[in-house]
Amino acid sequence: MSNPLNNNELTFFLQFNNEEVDFGEIQITEVVKFDGATYTVEQESERYGRDVEFLNDNIDLFFYKGFYDTTANPLMLPNGTIVYNLTQGFEHIMSIRDLKGFESDVVFGVRKNGLEFVFSNLDIMNSVTDHYSYISCKGVQLTEKSQIKRRNEVTVDVFSDENLDGDYIEPLETFGILQKAKPTTQISEWTFSGEYWSETGINSVGNVYLYGLNPIRSVIKHGVENTLSHFNGGISFISGGNNLNELIYNKGYVASAYDLSNNKLTLSNISFSIFINEGSNYNDGWSLPNQEISFDGRKYLDGTIPSGSTLSDSILNKRWRNANTYTGTVYDTYNVSFIGTENISRFNGYSGNADRYLVTIPEIILDVDDIGANHRGCFYFTVPKYNNTNIIDWISGDIKMSSTSTAIDTVMQGCRYIDVIKQNVKSINGFDVYAPRLDAGGEHYNQIYTVGNLIKGRNDVPLYVKLKELLETTKEVNLDYQVLDNSVFIGHFEDFYPNKEIGVLPTLPDESGVSYFNDIFGLLGLEVDYPYETDSDESNTIDQVHTRAQFMYPNKLVDTIKAISLKQIRSYSTIEKVRKEAIKDTTTTDEDYKPFLIDFVALAPSANNTIKPALTHNINSDGNLQMLNDFSFSWSVLGFNVGDNIEILNTSNIGVREVLEITDGIITVSGGVEGLNNTITEIKYYYSNVNYTNRTDEGFTLIKNSDGTELADSTKLSNLRYTIARIMKDWYSFLATAGKFWKDKKLKNTEFINNGALSTMYGTETTPTIEDADVNIIDLGTPILSENVYELTLVASYDLMIGIYNALKTINDDDTIGGFIRTFRSDGKVLKLYVNKAEYNPSTETLNLTGEEKHESDEINVYKDNDVIYIDNVAYEINTALNWFEVSNDYIIFYDDKNRRITNEYHYTKVTVSGIDSNSAIELSQKLINLI
Repeated sequence: MSNPLNNNELTFFLQFNNEEVDFGEIQITEVVKFDGATYTVEQESERYGRDVEFLNDNIDLFFYKGFYDTTANPLMLPNGTIVYNLTQGFEHIMSIRDLKGFESDVVFGVRKNGLEFVFSNLDIMNSVTDHYSYISCKGVQLTEKSQIKRRNEVTVDVFSDENLDGDYIEPLETFGILQKAKPTTQISEWTFSGEYWSETGINSVGNVYLYGLNPIRSVIKHGVENTLSHFNGGISFISGGNNLNELIYNKGYVASAYDLSNNKLTLSNISFSIFINEGSNYNDGWSLPNQEISFDGRKYLDGTIPSGSTLSDSILNKRWRNANTYTGTVYDTYNVSFIGTENISRFNGYSGNADRYLVTIPEIILDVDDIGANHRGCFYFTVPKYNNTNIIDWISGDIKMSSTSTAIDTVMQGCRYIDVIKQNVKSINGFDVYAPRLDAGGEHYNQIYTVGNLIKGRNDVPLYVKLKELLETTKEVNLDYQVLDNSVFIGHFEDFYPNKEIGVLPTLPDESGVSYFNDIFGLLGLEVDYPYETDSDESNTIDQVHTRAQFMYPNKLVDTIKAISLKQIRSYSTIEKVRKEAIKDTTTTDEDYKPFLIDFVALAPSANNTIKPALTHNINSDGNLQMLNDFSFSWSVLGFNVGDNIEILNTSNIGVREVLEITDGIITVSGGVEGLNNTITEIKYYYSNVNYTNRTDEGFTLIKNSDGTELADSTKLSNLRYTIARIMKDWYSFLATAGKFWKDKKLKNTEFINNGALSTMYGTETTPTIEDADVNIIDLGTPILSENVYELTLVASYDLMIGIYNALKTINDDDTIGGFIRTFRSDGKVLKLYVNKAEYNPSTETLNLTGEEKHESDEINVYKDNDVIYIDNVAYEINTALNWFEVSNDYIIFYDDKNRRITNEYHYTKVTVSGIDSNSAIELSQKLINLI
């Protein structure tokens, strides 16, 4: 395509940026093959930012040795020679090449009429030269900008005081948030160990001897912390005797690490036989089962047996011993039958006949009271040894314990999400980061970025981050980035496609123009995938809504699934697992460097906590009280400092005491009365070194299941602003294009792993968000892009393209970036395109443009604001003294101040003026005239 531009109007220059040389900038003459060179800006695949800039990589620029046009400005060659001619820069390029090798930083650019077009850095690394007459090389993206891409997989320690170039940089500081313990449902199970039991005894002193028995002790699931088994299946004791404590300890099933609530015991499939000597007068009964839950070693049943009852009576009455440690009625749960008389010589040498009774218990469910941390518990059956030999032949049995475990709240360390991003970029090349949605005042500002090490309080180790992985986490809420000349912009999908015109290309394209469908919108469905754990011992926990889900369009002729696969851990179960590990020890785990993101809020003033651990008290040589924990938690992460006061609410050391020293295992406080061994100690303290806490139900007006049922511990959940259904809303404007042809259909949920029934409302919302609900496609809203992509070849003036390129990397007043270009199809129809790729040749002034078409609504509104005319919410320069609109046969077209079409034809019924309809084209025309 011909071009009227004379190449002599372009001024060429080289800029040398290495500190070791002082060449600065030199003017050169046109280099060989420049007339075929094009400057390209484009988006990478599945990205929104248009930050890929390069010189056409099919062109090698040749810089020859020689003297060309004369110049009024003398030039000093590297050897000191002064010349009054332009060169192609060969001597200077070779000089820096010899000095700095592939690290030579040379910029090539052009100017015209004072407008600078910096093309690229010269790719010295891959240059070719004969060392005396020429050097050829391609152009690559400018060094400072390209460092973001070149170093985006380099590991950066954001706690370091050096950037990647070894220069000083202010290290990133951590801060603490109080992580409220997440209640987790835990399940332990035991089954019959495969043994039989026998015992004899004579009531020689009138006391009732009892035999405590429970061979259901083989652990098959270790959910409840800590689940126990025991060696001794049974033990003898006297009713009301002191050795019950021994029984409780030796037959322990749980040594509670944390507070246990919502406790439920299920005894099932129990079957055993009891043998009583034939013909004996068994004048006192026995109970099945005598259930004992004793988690503090003090509370137990006394084993008293009512007198005057017979064996058969007590069985038929299904006698049950109640205690205040459980509730529930279990009558009618025993089945007892007389099997007959059998010879019992097979039992450990016993001889003689005995009556055999078969006892079966299908199921007993017991609700058990709350259990404090550091308590021990057991449950057992009792059989009296009263004047007779008792033999038990156990057949089967299972026990299941389900509890809600809640650990101690602790303070964990981390950094603000946006600050980690900023520090990483600053370490790479010193650029600033502009991210309004992530920064102060933005909707995603109060998020803490942490890893397993920081959850453990280990901020003495590096915090390693790769920028590429860090920026990929922003995809969660449909954010992307664009590298600008001296900063990095991070914005939402909509921010890269603003409703703003940045240039008009008025010439019609040549005959090579084509259009095709945008393949990123040819979607069969959408899949969202968080890292999560599948742990049957901690099931039905609401935080596990951060799992995986899939939604499907009614599209039938495409097969692409849009995958939003995320690296950050939002699951509160995983956070809690790591936190529990942290308060116990500092063992290395897989999560030490994995990213966690946690939504947080300000901690309420005077917030406090009360704990009841088992502690050993010691009075040291200074007369101060030391309290030693069992390392099930750490004193150093509870949220108070040396110098603060804590209050001991029980024991002989009761009182308000000043904290003198804190270590993980021991806290020293002022005063003290006496030493105590392993004593439950109730302590109250106020949070003094933490200002934030993880958001649970703050700001939510509804947290329920979609059927209206309540959720357990709904006030102790976390990250609910970032559930799958909620982050999908950030993708609605993208998803709307893919569903454009199915407005009456749904985006159907085909998979939701765990808790899809969660229903929440936040802030001023009036409609619940249900996680696994289908989404009406019409509710996705108005698309931003159409389904079309255009490839056009156009003529564009140098200054116009400079303006467009600059606009593409300019942040607008509304925190969007760039905008669309208005141009035309070969048939004259208006096209509004967002740049996907723009390849410009300044020598020929030709532009090869690939653009995504802006979605144009079926109806438009025209209004005036501050003397500016807006058409479809876009401000246009319109000379209203001219014919800025044209009505013909009930259709209207709008024109700009250069008489170029702004719109295609709209029927007057599809046009409103300041939101008001018209009854005719004449009425519409009059409203437009009155508008100005």
